[in-house]
Amino acid sequence: MFPESYKCYKSCAVVLRFLYFFIFCNISHNVFIMLSYLLNVMSSNSLKILIIRVDGLIIPFDYNYYVAINIYDKLSLYNDNIRKIHDKQSFSLHTFSNIISKSQKSGINGLDIPSGFIIFRSLDSRLINYLRLGISLNPVIQIVNTKYLVKAVYDWRGLDTPSAFNFRTLSPVLVRDFNSKKRYVEDPSDVRDNLLATTEWQMKNLFNIENPDMNIDIKNIKRKTVRISSREESISKTVGFEFEGRIEGDPAALKIAYYRGLGSKTGLGLGLVEVV
Repeated sequence: MFPESYKCYKSCAVVLRFLYFFIFCNISHNVFIMLSYLLNVMSSNSLKILIIRVDGLIIPFDYNYYVAINIYDKLSLYNDNIRKIHDKQSFSLHTFSNIISKSQKSGINGLDIPSGFIIFRSLDSRLINYLRLGISLNPVIQIVNTKYLVKAVYDWRGLDTPSAFNFRTLSPVLVRDFNSKKRYVEDPSDVRDNLLATTEWQMKNLFNIENPDMNIDIKNIKRKTVRISSREESISKTVGFEFEGRIEGDPAALKIAYYRGLGSKTGLGLGLVEVV
């Protein structure tokens, strides 16, 4: 039923489950890290995750949040041993795309996506390795009542060190109002200036790049509803934006934007851009 790559992938999962058993038998954390690295010595900072639906049918339009919950679960060992990934005192080092599929259909109540893939990126290669491990231990991604199975994970293309590149978003960008800080932009005309101001602030204050020297031009902008919380209240949803554009700046700042994503709450599957 599944391709050879998936059979090999399942064989690796058996080995990784064996390692996972040793963790709970008090084998040292350093030994576990060494073993997991040996299994992923060629890991890049960008992955292509192929998924196929195995149960259910329709998923919500704003499914990004539910995919993020699954990813947080698969990164629990990273969260416990390396860095807190869902904490008010920290900030995201990763992002991921929408489910990309040629067979996607839209309905009144949601989306029908039988199969597709997700692009996942992180600034931290350790996070990539732990995600591979987490997927091997549990390859299921559940979005409300619909289940997908990860059938393969591949290294995906990265970014060199350009001072500019053209891009399109593969997941909505959540843009914080730079002046108020407590709300998000809803008017497309406010996106560019607030996104640029926020991105430069992030580069200077979170990543210690003194002069990011950035510029962002955008076009073909579209609004899209995104979920940022599991609460039922309307506050759990807000407006994100999909667009095309060009970004310029310090090469180190551009690599951060590429691997971490643009905008706010990128760990919820927001702000991933692809070079075009």
